[in-house]
Amino acid sequence: MYNDISASKYEEFKVTKINVNNKHQKRIFGIDVQKIYNLKRNTSRRKTIFTVFENHETKNPERFIDDIISFKIYEPKKFRIKFREKDGKNHLLRYTCLDEKTPVRI
Repeated sequence: MYNDISASKYEEFKVTKINVNNKHQKRIFGIDVQKIYNLKRNTSRRKTIFTVFENHETKNPERFIDDIISFKIYEPKKFRIKFREKDGKNHLLRYTCLDEKTPVRI
């Protein structure tokens, strides 16, 4: 059951973000009472000579929920979020989830 306390608790979901170039990027979609988080999902956590130089940050690792203009589930496993950027422009992000329950939970 969802209430004010459970809604404020941080949760993470495995998703695939579809960027503006239609490239699919595996991500962790985190959410709490104030922000949503966009984190890279790494298949391997161990450091090698190759991963030491990789960028593990995303371009926009967090956004305020107050900047969300709209949230829409447009297919059973897909949703999109429209944000207001700092420069006043709107930005649309698309995501695909592993199952049909995840977009509803978000």
